[in-house]
Amino acid sequence: MEREIHDIYDVILKIIATVYKNDFLRYIGIEHEIKKILNVELTTLIGRKLYLDFLCLLENDTLCHIEFQFRKANPDDLDRFFNYNITAQVRYQKLTDTILFNFTFKKSEEKTRRIGKSKSFHPKYFYLEEKDIEKTIQKINIKSKLKSELTSDEEITLMLLCLIPEWKNKAETLKKISKLLKNKNLFDETNLNTFKQ
Repeated sequence: MEREIHDIYDVILKIIATVYKNDFLRYIGIEHEIKKILNVELTTLIGRKLYLDFLCLLENDTLCHIEFQFRKANPDDLDRFFNYNITAQVRYQKLTDTILFNFTFKKSEEKTRRIGKSKSFHPKYFYLEEKDIEKTIQKINIKSKLKSELTSDEEITLMLLCLIPEWKNKAETLKKISKLLKNKNLFDETNLNTFKQ
């Protein structure tokens, strides 16, 4: 059951990243534009299949690799992320930056993975709970009453609400989201019923 929940988190975040593209990258602190979204199924030199969460080529000719981690990435995961990172780098022959999308606040020192004596794997960390969600919701409520259009950041925050454990009533949250995201039309009745399950 726990794995299924993680899969749901991954799917929703992949949809958000794919639909919002550059706006989503800015949301997590990346200022470069996306040149192309890349295939996330990669094969290692020994023939093993890897499935990355999100991978794209940026305008500066580097790769951006994002892993969605609920609730947070653990130090034990770094070998796996390094494997993803280096496989993407070899496959596309581009420098690859890995960003770990965490739902928690930053609670401990971020770890690196040593490679030999001189090199390190340094993923970047994003913590959703460090965003001021309550303040954003207050702005959204005001805009909703005024029938004002939401910014991309506000829309992304609304969609992420259903993934934050503290927000228990996911179906009700999604109903509110579906009304507010009129210009995106991401959530129709079919999608709403799927997410309720």
